[in-house]
Amino acid sequence: MQWKEITAERYMEALETARPMLWLPYGFLRGRKPIVYRDCRIVKQIQPIGTPFVTSKGKHWEGSESMTVAEFAVLDLDTVGPSN
Repeated sequence: MQWKEITAERYMEALETARPMLWLPYGFLRGRKPIVYRDCRIVKQIQPIGTPFVTSKGKHWEGSESMTVAEFAVLDLDTVGPSN
């Protein structure tokens, strides 16, 4: 997963233009239309996916890969940020 730093405006736009599939203290998983499904790495079942948006290390981030609700719920915030 690659994380792209985004502006606060982009973060809020993403939050306001589609209902979050999941909203946690560190961010949200933005739903997709049409709904897209794939095998979840956590629960090992087909689940809907969404785009992750996270606030971490004082910045806003958008994930490059879609995640399921279960995957987002166990996201390790230490992995969020620029790739080395």
